[in-house]
Amino acid sequence: MNAATAVFEVDPSVEDDRPQIDFERPEHANIDWGPFNEIEAGTAPASVYRPVRFFVDESTATSWDLYLVSGTLGLFSERSIETIGRPVFRLFHLLPAFLNDSSYFILMPRDKLDCFDRTSANVVVFPSNPSRIMQIKRHAFHLNQIADPLIFCIPDIRGRLFATDSVERAVRQSGLKGIHCKQVF
Repeated sequence: MNAATAVFEVDPSVEDDRPQIDFERPEHANIDWGPFNEIEAGTAPASVYRPVRFFVDESTATSWDLYLVSGTLGLFSERSIETIGRPVFRLFHLLPAFLNDSSYFILMPRDKLDCFDRTSANVVVFPSNPSRIMQIKRHAFHLNQIADPLIFCIPDIRGRLFATDSVERAVRQSGLKGIHCKQVF
């Protein structure tokens, strides 16, 4: 594996015709979100998690490869995990889930990569806690610490998902739907 030459932030895309998960549906009311918080905090093992089922009333719902699920890093289709490659997700628990009975996975960080270069980045910190980042205006990374290909999170800021240039290229070339990779460094 080589070192990364670029870093991309990974998010669900925002097309007008994109289906969304309606969390107000009665079927979603019984989802137990507690294990997500406990696993992420490290206070419970991933084995406490039980697969979650999501429903979207749209015939094309399962053709989309990434959905926003608040409080997580997203709901990734099994197709996207296999296309990008399971080893690329080695820093995550891949928690099984279903969308309209198709296999998906919720990413939960197992390890975070301490590669953010705070001295070269432009960040806004929380006034009440200057050690915590509120906003990143300009990203900077120690690229020599990031193996390519890789999807990763950083300890400096919660809820952000990053990928290397090979991952972005695989997403673009394979035509995975609903995944937006924006170069940040």
